[in-house]
Amino acid sequence: MTRYQTRWVNVIIIALVVVLRSPTLLPSMYVSDEGYYGTIANDILDGGAVYHTAVDTKPPGMYYIYAAVFQVAGRNNLLAVHVLAIFVVAATALVVWRIGARVANEWAGAWAGIGYAVFVHAYRPNDTLGANSEIFAALPLALSVLVFLQGQKKPAWGLMFLSGALVGIATLIRQPSAVTLGALLACLAYGWLIPRSHSFGRVLAAGSGVMIGFIAVIAALAWYYAVQGNLHDAYLWAWAFAVRYAGSETTFSFVLERLVTVHLAVILLSGVLWYFGIRQVVETLRFFWRRKVAPTEQVLLIFWLVLSYLAIFIGWRFPGHYHLPVLPPLSILAGQAFSRFVAEERRFSQRRWRWIRTGIVGAAALPAIIFLIVAFVGRTRMLNFLPTVWAMFQADWKAHPPVLIIDMSTADPFWSAHPMTRYPVLRAYLPGYRVEGVINGDTIYRRL
Repeated sequence: MTRYQTRWVNVIIIALVVVLRSPTLLPSMYVSDEGYYGTIANDILDGGAVYHTAVDTKPPGMYYIYAAVFQVAGRNNLLAVHVLAIFVVAATALVVWRIGARVANEWAGAWAGIGYAVFVHAYRPNDTLGANSEIFAALPLALSVLVFLQGQKKPAWGLMFLSGALVGIATLIRQPSAVTLGALLACLAYGWLIPRSHSFGRVLAAGSGVMIGFIAVIAALAWYYAVQGNLHDAYLWAWAFAVRYAGSETTFSFVLERLVTVHLAVILLSGVLWYFGIRQVVETLRFFWRRKVAPTEQVLLIFWLVLSYLAIFIGWRFPGHYHLPVLPPLSILAGQAFSRFVAEERRFSQRRWRWIRTGIVGAAALPAIIFLIVAFVGRTRMLNFLPTVWAMFQADWKAHPPVLIIDMSTADPFWSAHPMTRYPVLRAYLPGYRVEGVINGDTIYRRL
């Protein structure tokens, strides 16, 4: 690939991401998770402690990302969050390209990066356009694999430590990201046991580097929370309660319905990517059928794909965005198979190749284009949150001050942790009211 072609691949990947995520540059919130992240981010900026003064079942990484954006760009600035998400998706696609180029060739990597940029948007906007944990965790995971491959080529404990640390960072953004650690360690074990390209000492050193890097990141945050006094709260909400939530409401009929309506639908909409990805997996497995040694890099990609795929089944809910972590390894594998397929076009007649090319382009582009249109058309109906809601609330209150206020938090255990006095905007109105009475535990205020 020439330098000119390399530049154009960069431009194409970035342009695809910007265009396919362009609806998020308008006032939008395609997933309610953004509201949760933003609320807790605001609490952090107000001096709160995660999992203590504001809680959710997600790991803390996303809260800190949103808090950092709000600190720099202003409170509730979802546009800035969405711009950052565009940068992260584009960067992930470019890293996927570099991994593909390292394990195969430049064109295989280019197709992998383009494939990721397209198919990460080939499903419902609610699942693909939100600035969610799957989007942000993909970048450190892809970087961890790239660093790991570099560490294998040029043995360096520091690179292995960095690879493990990047998986740790991804895990603090999304818990199932930890399965990638298993792929890295399994690859090291394979290199020692099968091709014997690695000595036991080298595998032990590399494995310890990966593990120590991973543990160091998790331990550093645990120490910080221990100092803050919210370590136990973090364990309860980000692990114990999260596990209970993931396993709830999973009847057999529910699981079967979700398998067909969501899981199968996602795979069919990304059918081209899955076809070429599985084709490359089969090509690698043929090494074993022929009693030959498969390349270590290919085995790593298969481990990464399989473990990421199995993580979709956590909780048996199969939401569309749970499928996004599969796309980096799948895209890299598919890029290799597709690159070979394109190189072999001469075995087809010109007319037949024209039809094949049209079919592949259509199958790849059509889902992404359709969901892009859906995102624009349904943007206002999909709003889960209005960034100016407090300002709207205050304007409405000023225009129509209520005579009575009923505080349900004093009667309902679910809302007991959220009294009016907790919210500065509501608390500011209370001096203008007096307690009229308490009925069935509900406190009623009357305007003075």
